[in-house]
Amino acid sequence: MWVWAIFGLVAVCIWLLISGVTRLLTRFEYTKRSLLGLFACAVLSLAFGMHVGLSAFGVPPVFGIPLGLALSVALFIALASAMTHVWMSVKLMQFDRTIEQLLDREYLEKARLEDAREKVHGESLKRQGSAQRQRELAERRAQLVSVVDAWQQGGGIARTRSLKVEEWRQAFQSMTDQDLSRERERLKGEIQALSEKTQADEQVRQLRAELAVLDLVVIDRHTPREENPPDIDGLFREEERVKRSLDALRQDISEWRRRRAEFLARKIRLD
Repeated sequence: MWVWAIFGLVAVCIWLLISGVTRLLTRFEYTKRSLLGLFACAVLSLAFGMHVGLSAFGVPPVFGIPLGLALSVALFIALASAMTHVWMSVKLMQFDRTIEQLLDREYLEKARLEDAREKVHGESLKRQGSAQRQRELAERRAQLVSVVDAWQQGGGIARTRSLKVEEWRQAFQSMTDQDLSRERERLKGEIQALSEKTQADEQVRQLRAELAVLDLVVIDRHTPREENPPDIDGLFREEERVKRSLDALRQDISEWRRRRAEFLARKIRLD
């Protein structure tokens, strides 16, 4: 069994040597500098192999010299392969460093794009909510104004009722929010109490008009003031600008990866 193991190990070693020689001959284009490097590898390999063949095993020179030469060849292939691999890695470093920098920028641009999209989305939702709130307040205010106008035009002297409405408005405007809340509860209580008395219909209408004036004051007091909202068109433009920048970065990354692949696909010049 061990004999087959030895044969297998020898076969693997031979395959590695053949692969190494093939790679050295077909993968690289050598210049004076790289040939000098190979010469140095050859000198070191020969010196070490012959030393081992002639003195390490204590065999006669007739066997030691061939053994040393075989070790020298194997060591040369190993050293030359290591040298060319390191040389190729150094040449690849310019591609890898640029791609890594572009990937870092891409990460930052992705974060900026996400932030820009969140700003656009948030401002859109805010404006939708504000518009909905404004519509609701406008509808409620129109209802209250209708109640007040109906009472002013309902009977009696319209000018007198208009003065009464203005008197209520001024009184309510001078109250605090807590006072307005208590006054509102008082008016609602009186309306509920008088609603059961048919002879008090006119008084109920007056109290409802007064309550409507109170609610109008509250609405006017708490209607959100128009602020200077963010320029949503500007937010959209910023989102598009970041998106274009991100697309350009991705094109650059693809281009540098293509260059790297092309570099590896052809013979590598070791200069």
